[in-house]
Amino acid sequence: LQASIVSMIFNGDDLSGAMWKAWTHVADPGTHANTEGTSGRIIAFCTTIGGMLVFALMIGVISDSIGEKVDDLKQGKSKVIETDHTLILGWNEKGLAILRQL
Repeated sequence: LQASIVSMIFNGDDLSGAMWKAWTHVADPGTHANTEGTSGRIIAFCTTIGGMLVFALMIGVISDSIGEKVDDLKQGKSKVIETDHTLILGWNEKGLAILRQL
């Protein structure tokens, strides 16, 4: 949004066009190659760098949260549903007879 406002001020774009340009610079850094004018190129460059930083931050946060969840599962900290279950330890040929009685 900030890049859109700066683009509106320096390049005279309308809000929707400026937001679209900002999104394309964030999502695809190669789109600023055909930007004309010094101010437009500076805005495109800053928007692209800012977008890469934001995406890197998001990937880092998501990766950390997934890593923490995996570590919790490895340590046995997952939720165990303890109701309405039957657990048979030491399965052998008598297990089928026990299941029939249940």
